[in-house]
Amino acid sequence: MQSKAPSKVLVFSWRLLLNRLPTHDQLLRRRILVQDQHQSCVFCRPQSEDKNLLILHCPVFNQIWNSVLNWIGVADVLPADISHLYAHMGVILWSCRNRKRRSVFWHVTCWCIWLDRTVLFFNGGQFDSGSIMAQIQRLSW
Repeated sequence: MQSKAPSKVLVFSWRLLLNRLPTHDQLLRRRILVQDQHQSCVFCRPQSEDKNLLILHCPVFNQIWNSVLNWIGVADVLPADISHLYAHMGVILWSCRNRKRRSVFWHVTCWCIWLDRTVLFFNGGQFDSGSIMAQIQRLSW
């Protein structure tokens, strides 16, 4: 199924689903980082960063997902794995008239979370859930 999301967002999503993003666990596995180097999530420091923690289970970004689900009028619990969430979003948004629109929410939310995490990791600064939600809403429509 094609999506109305921008192509760079779709490529990012494809890499996310294949676990090919440069998260700390992947960089360690590829021997780009050594075990001693910082490998925890930018926000929930004690946990090692992988794709599921980063996009779904980090408490900071979990609140973004809850806001997105609330915004589109869905009350649901997030699944344990990012690929399950992708499939789940297709099911919960099945009634959406425009099928290409359905997957945009998942793609854009993951993309915005990744961008914000990257900016905070490399540039520092403060987390602002309001600006992430505004960006998700702008890119989704």
